[in-house]
Amino acid sequence: MNPYKVVRKEQGIEPSSGTPCVSESFLENYYISVKGSPPTLGRVVDLVHDKRDQVLANTTEIKDAVGQAVAERRSEYTRDPSCLDQMLPMVNWDPTRPTTFILRALERLVTREANSYTWMPNDGIDFVHAAIAGAYADLLLLDKQWKRRVLEVAPPRTYPWVFYRNELDQFLDVFEQCVISPCTVAS
Repeated sequence: MNPYKVVRKEQGIEPSSGTPCVSESFLENYYISVKGSPPTLGRVVDLVHDKRDQVLANTTEIKDAVGQAVAERRSEYTRDPSCLDQMLPMVNWDPTRPTTFILRALERLVTREANSYTWMPNDGIDFVHAAIAGAYADLLLLDKQWKRRVLEVAPPRTYPWVFYRNELDQFLDVFEQCVISPCTVAS
């Protein structure tokens, strides 16, 4: 859930044993509990629920850190709008580092919104979700403001992929049309 960790994996700074957006620690924590039984979403949710205090503490920590960073950047930007490129230099699109691009573009966007949008307490979590899922997800369900932001910064796609609450029926229609390829595991 930490886009900065995903960026470090994309850039080879931190080891990644697979797709950078997959949390190895999450898989390690829950593999033992689901080994030998069907790894259903419900089972994983139950396991996360069992560790809800730890999950909530981690969520609060990252939400607060993102909120503080946004507040500092917005304050500096409000004093001197010309500092944006120095403070948050643009990053070129690289399909091997999608979170690196989306994260930086979202950082720049929410900084530029300093005078037009009030950062809310849970925006830190939305920011984190939008940065990682905006880079890797085929379908994404966010609130309206975050949908707008992701579509503003992400490379265009040829199909609808980001939805918000009032588009839930459209989201489900698209989701039902998805073809899921079977995983093949080398033995």
